[in-house]
Amino acid sequence: MKSPIKIGCILLLIFLVSGCVDPTLTVIDATLLPGTWKEGDYYEKYYSDGNAAYWNLEDDYDEEESIPFTWTLENNVLTQYHETEFGAVIPKVYTINQLTPTSLIYSDDFDVSHTFTRVN
Repeated sequence: MKSPIKIGCILLLIFLVSGCVDPTLTVIDATLLPGTWKEGDYYEKYYSDGNAAYWNLEDDYDEEESIPFTWTLENNVLTQYHETEFGAVIPKVYTINQLTPTSLIYSDDFDVSHTFTRVN
C-alpha cells in the first residue's frame, strides 16, 4: 500500500508545482537587446552594461545629444529607468512581445505597442 501513497504524493507535488509556473512567461535572450533600434525618427541604443540612451530626430536632436537611461530585463519584462532633471528616477515597464536579431516589439500596460528595427 505504500506504493500508491507515494505515487499519489508525487502526483500531488507535480500538480502543485506546475500551478506555480506562469504559462504566459516568456524568457527573452538579453544578448539580443544591445544595439541601436529605430521606430520612425525615434531611436533607442542599449549597451550590454545596462546603460542606454534615446533620441528623436523629429525633435531635432541626434545621438550626440541623446538622453541617457538605464535598463534591466527579467524574462520578458523590460524596465527602463529615466532620471529627471531633479534626480528622481522614473521606471517605465514594458513587456517584450518579440526580440530577434533585427526586430524589437514591446508594449506597456495600456497596450501601446512599439515596433523597432535594428539599425546596427
